Amino acid sequence: MVADDPQHLLAVLLEAVEGAVLFEINWGHRGGATPQRLLAMLCRRGDVTSRAIGTMEIGLGSTTFEVAGPVAAQFEDRVSEPDERDPHLHVRRARRRASRAPRD
Repeated sequence: MVADDPQHLLAVLLEAVEGAVLFEINWGHRGGATPQRLLAMLCRRGDVTSRAIGTMEIGLGSTTFEVAGPVAAQFEDRVSEPDERDPHLHVRRARRRASRAPRD
């Protein structure tokens, strides 16, 4: 993402106001994803505590989840790196915005 991109700047402003950023991962029920397994992996890869992860929606082949706004940029940087333990899993910002804030 380019810092001069108006759409990116708008997204950053919306995140600051709304308090949560929606991400997605290519891991769902078919691959054995459970809330506990997802939370552990996301915290490890994103170097965040479980309090930074909000609502998860686990689908058949993918999952969307919220990350607290204040740590979302750091989380995104960390999960963008390839993971030796799970090289087939890819985390990225979701295309739609989060509707609820993460739990306290």
